[in-house]
Amino acid sequence: MTKINKYANILSQTMKKLQNLINPPSKNKKEVTRGFYTIREGDKVMQTKNNYEIDWEREDGSKGGGLYNGDIGFVIEVHNKEGYAKIVFDNEKILKRAVTMCMIS
Repeated sequence: MTKINKYANILSQTMKKLQNLINPPSKNKKEVTRGFYTIREGDKVMQTKNNYEIDWEREDGSKGGGLYNGDIGFVIEVHNKEGYAKIVFDNEKILKRAVTMCMIS
């Protein structure tokens, strides 16, 4: 195993332990697993690069676009069968995003 793979594996295990401490599994929370990653209702997420083209919607139906590096959101719904999650950023911007092998894209 290369150093990079070793550290990535350690980081993945650490993140999973933190997730289970901060937002433990529950039969009341839906989750979806892809590869080594599990996304669970109630998880806190962060946008890690600017995306000017991403579309979001507010509860009132108004729409907008753009998420930026450092924006914080929470997973509010997980649809395991369909493989997507709904995430709310800034308490108002709701996104429906596919869950891939390593991230919400």
